[in-house]
Amino acid sequence: MGVRVRFGGIALTIFLALFYNFMEMEFNWDIVSGVCEEVYTYDNGAGEESFTPIDDVQGKFTCGEGSISIIIPKIAILLDLPTFAIVWGITFLVMYSKRGDRITMYEEASHVAKDVGELGGAIGALLLFWGQFNERSMAVGFGVAFLAYFVGLTTSIFLRAYAEHLKRKKLEEDLQGQSIPK
Repeated sequence: MGVRVRFGGIALTIFLALFYNFMEMEFNWDIVSGVCEEVYTYDNGAGEESFTPIDDVQGKFTCGEGSISIIIPKIAILLDLPTFAIVWGITFLVMYSKRGDRITMYEEASHVAKDVGELGGAIGALLLFWGQFNERSMAVGFGVAFLAYFVGLTTSIFLRAYAEHLKRKKLEEDLQGQSIPK
């Protein structure tokens, strides 16, 4: 299997995970953001005095009055150029001076990209929890933190796939160079 097929398969799987709703069997291109004032309705026949944890789970959740719902395209959330620049930039700066075996270099770059994504997530969490606390800042902060982690992990997967491709290519070359004694 060629590296283009692997990259395409990885990209398709990530695309489906992000945009396809397997429960409804349809594509969801937008996500609802904003602040939701939670309202639960209980229509299981029991009165309000009989609330239990099971009733809480079975209640119907809606956003009540005072909620702010903003429809945002998912692609707008995922394509954050500063996040890509930071993750890819630091990965490049760490790996730029690496000389020697290309396979080892791409494997190490895979680990670095993952680490940089984790660093971005940690920085986002620090800024989030040190700032003024409100629901909107929490939503944005977690989004930024996990987006850095997502970009780092995705980059890591693609770098690892390329390193594995190079390994297989080298193995094939080594096997072709060997002669089988008769």
